[in-house]
Amino acid sequence: MKKFLMFLFYAFLAMLTACANPNIPQRQKPERPEDIVIPMNSEEPGFSEQKGEGETKDGGGFVLLSDENAVFSNHFGTEQGYYRFTESQKIADGLYGRHLTYIDYAQREEVYLCSDSACLHDSATCSSVFLDDEFGRDPLLFVWEETLYVLGREYDDDGTVVVFEGGDGGGKPDMAAPALYRMELDGSDRKKIYTFPQDTVVEKLVFGSEDALWFVIKEPVFEQEGNQAYTLAKERRLCKYCIAENKMTEGASLDFGDNSQYKVIGGHGSLLVLSSVVYPNGMSERDVMRLDDDEWREVWQNSSTIYSTFDVAAQEKKEIYRTDNKEMSYCAVKGGMLFIANSVSGEITRLNLDTGEQSVLASLKQNYIYYVLGDTLCCVSTEDVNDKSLYFVDMESGEVKRSTLTNLSLGWELDILAETEQEVLVIYDYDAKDNGDGSYEILQYKYALISKEDLYNSVAGYKPVTTLGRGR
Repeated sequence: MKKFLMFLFYAFLAMLTACANPNIPQRQKPERPEDIVIPMNSEEPGFSEQKGEGETKDGGGFVLLSDENAVFSNHFGTEQGYYRFTESQKIADGLYGRHLTYIDYAQREEVYLCSDSACLHDSATCSSVFLDDEFGRDPLLFVWEETLYVLGREYDDDGTVVVFEGGDGGGKPDMAAPALYRMELDGSDRKKIYTFPQDTVVEKLVFGSEDALWFVIKEPVFEQEGNQAYTLAKERRLCKYCIAENKMTEGASLDFGDNSQYKVIGGHGSLLVLSSVVYPNGMSERDVMRLDDDEWREVWQNSSTIYSTFDVAAQEKKEIYRTDNKEMSYCAVKGGMLFIANSVSGEITRLNLDTGEQSVLASLKQNYIYYVLGDTLCCVSTEDVNDKSLYFVDMESGEVKRSTLTNLSLGWELDILAETEQEVLVIYDYDAKDNGDGSYEILQYKYALISKEDLYNSVAGYKPVTTLGRGR
């Protein structure tokens, strides 16, 4: 796959009410309208002119609820607990599906998101079971305004090349139409509230803003030459789901007629932050996909990554930063700032999205932005294979703290899953089988909560969490 990914990791922000059941969250709320399916139309979505922090609900700003580049993207953390989808498996009905589970931080125990104590959780009738045939192979879950949502979707292969060993390569695959579901925080009262048009792909990214949810949709394009199939996209657009009206409207195009593919990487106020690659000689993504590896490498060395803002209210795009792809760069968006780390200079540049002001936040060799944790950029080294420490860069002062905590068994970097105001949920250990070739089979992922103070100061104050199955 000829594709560079710049990983963005965000803290997920949503508040739940107190739980009547110590393991599964519950709440009371009025009934909502019945299920409807509305065709997309060309009506432009409105957006508040007031700009606020992109990570709060105040001022109508965009709140990132899920990011397609996150390593652990089929999950969602709140202040009280952690939702996740298990791996797909065969259930008793002979069908395949995955379970939706919940970790209550107070109890430090994972349970199926099912309130029936007699349920075996092995049938489609269980509220924790989500069938692959209905919800796709890559469903997305998130919480907004005290409601749990699941976006049923297939894997998004945009930007890939598939090489077929034989045959004609197949052609356009069959895809189930993506659909949006809502339910109570305990998984009950699940309803399909919207079905996207057939042959539409919904990207693995969602924002909340006031009483709306925002998605990015596109039409896949499948092309084949010889034994190679190319998966691209066209007509990338925003769409807005108005919660109160139970209505979806299609909005602004993210295709700006300049031969570039724009990816949404963050939001702030009424601004979306975009990234795109500009290739030499006016080459398009389609042109680049057809190159062999050596040709592609040369073209990449002469390309640039451009960061832009798109004002949804004013429908205006503006370039704000450009990097040379001869040098790797990593980025993150948080608190109205765009952070860009240069792998060669080691500098992390901070760019104010409102004013355009730029400054060097910090300089360190270990500047691959692995996660955004609270008000810090969590960075790791990409050059020193023996350095598995986490480096936390304060987004205001630039102060760097090194945490030497690593996975207990294998010494790998800690996997950061979610955070609360005071704590972090991590995978801190494995039960692993050495395959004898430098690889390991993970038999059990071990979860724990740790205070941010302990994490920053390399204190192994883990509070283990009991998980279901192997934990992934």
